[in-house]
Amino acid sequence: MTFDPSAHVDEQVVLTGSARTGAAGPLLRVDGRAIYIDGLDAWAAEVAGRTVRVSGVLRFRPTAMDPGARSHGLGDSYAVEDARWSLAEDARNG
Repeated sequence: MTFDPSAHVDEQVVLTGSARTGAAGPLLRVDGRAIYIDGLDAWAAEVAGRTVRVSGVLRFRPTAMDPGARSHGLGDSYAVEDARWSLAEDARNG
């Protein structure tokens, strides 16, 4: 089953995916979707690209721009607030 973030906005979530860095900062790639991690400046080098588990409250972030304007940056996005994370391998072993 594919994760649909729009069905979980403002809910507590636990997501597992690949730690990546996007245009607006660190994110979790889940089922091909980018979910940003609020409050985290960057993934540590040893975490980037690895599978992590993140928990927190999922929020929708609409594009902040004037109607009719063209965007060449980040569009609507989702982010996990109050995020706690661990390597998925650690979560399985502990």
